[in-house]
Amino acid sequence: MLLSPREFADLVYPASPYTHSPYTQSPALVWNQIANPSESGSTRLLRRFGGNPSLYHGYTCQPKPDRQGHNLIWTGCLVRLTDASGEVREHKLFGSIIERAGRFKFVSYVNEF
Repeated sequence: MLLSPREFADLVYPASPYTHSPYTQSPALVWNQIANPSESGSTRLLRRFGGNPSLYHGYTCQPKPDRQGHNLIWTGCLVRLTDASGEVREHKLFGSIIERAGRFKFVSYVNEF
């Protein structure tokens, strides 16, 4: 479900704005900027929701993705869940999603927690 370092280097980075001035950065540096907060985000997400029942009600994302070459980057996604109190709430559970050739993966697990 999560983008791998190899997928990032081969499929995402070459079409990203980080290959051109003024944002030019190495793929390793950009990957670390994605992976480090994602790792702590996944831990916080599991601590918050792990073992607790939730009912899924849907999601919303920004209406237009950012096109980067063959990739579509979906941002601003919120998931509607019924929490333990019985209320339906929207949560940012992950960062962006990459779509390529009709396939989707999470870019990161950066979240509101």
